[in-house]
Amino acid sequence: MTIKDRIYGKFQINSPVIIALFESPSLQRLKHIAQYGIPDEYYHLKGYSRFEHSVGVMLLLKHLGASEKEQIASLLHDVSHTAFSHVIDWVIDQGHKETFQDDNHQRYFRRSEIPEILKKYKISFEDVLDYHKYGLLERDISQLCADRIDYAIREFPKKIADICFENFTIWKNKIVMKDKESAYLFGHYYLKRQKNHWAGFEAASRYHIFSQALKTALSKKVITFDDFWKYDEYIVKKLEASSDPRITKYSNYS
Repeated sequence: MTIKDRIYGKFQINSPVIIALFESPSLQRLKHIAQYGIPDEYYHLKGYSRFEHSVGVMLLLKHLGASEKEQIASLLHDVSHTAFSHVIDWVIDQGHKETFQDDNHQRYFRRSEIPEILKKYKISFEDVLDYHKYGLLERDISQLCADRIDYAIREFPKKIADICFENFTIWKNKIVMKDKESAYLFGHYYLKRQKNHWAGFEAASRYHIFSQALKTALSKKVITFDDFWKYDEYIVKKLEASSDPRITKYSNYS
């Protein structure tokens, strides 16, 4: 399988288990879930999918020489996201924590087709279930990890993203930068995205407004909580079809 990523370039994938996981329904579902939580038509920035991010994290780790198991864990680390990603945390009034996906990762994983795929290739799903045990994939902020790197540099100017990508390396099982200049660039642009996007007023306001539409839709039985285990557009169509102005006044904002 050949994959061409807009950040990392072209990669050849030869692992049968990774190819099988690529084609699995659970991973393909992520193509229809917005990385930013809110779909493009209701957000102030053009985004990308959880699938693109998950594949990107895996490719970055492959580039850095991570083990096959860590690559598998990275490919699957977001498979348990609901529709609208972290907006669900705001719907359940846990926006300050954003842990719903982590809290439900094992449950989703076990009931999916993924364990059977792994079993076919003689890989224990317990080995890749807890992605936090892989130090290149996941580390506490402010340390570098592939998950944090990928979602950050996808928002960097392309030239800056390319410089950063070329200068990531492994030292004592940690991702580091090769020199101070590239470290400064990554830190500088990461903080800009934190201030201007992830923790910005516009993003927080839209999360609040969109979550209110979803809460109202739940209370009026326009949608059910199980609908969140499908994908964004499935719920959006239900919101847009609603005649309740308390839903449409939120879901129709731009």
